[in-house]
Amino acid sequence: MTEVHYMTEPRFHDGISAVLRPAESQGDIEVVVVFGRAAGLPPMMGAEVDAELVDREGKSLAPVSRPEGTLAEAGGMGSSVNAPFRFRMDGRIPAQLKVSYRGETHTFCVREGA
Repeated sequence: MTEVHYMTEPRFHDGISAVLRPAESQGDIEVVVVFGRAAGLPPMMGAEVDAELVDREGKSLAPVSRPEGTLAEAGGMGSSVNAPFRFRMDGRIPAQLKVSYRGETHTFCVREGA
């Protein structure tokens, strides 16, 4: 079985990046949205972030799970916050990732990569 990896382009967009990878359960894809931010800011909550994964035909992949509660944060001088999502692929190929945060939507192109 060939493992497929996906990446977003551009890699970073206004301090936001994303990692996409097949989930352990077949048919799902894990999406981790990573926010780069200054240290000392208040915690981010899962409800503040939304993500939509769209296939090549412009149809949204069904969400399976989304972040809840306080998001995990790591870092020292600066920090990063991870928002994990999971979508059902159903044999479809993701083409765009739309991340909404604080009234702004950031759109990433998704492509297969290594």
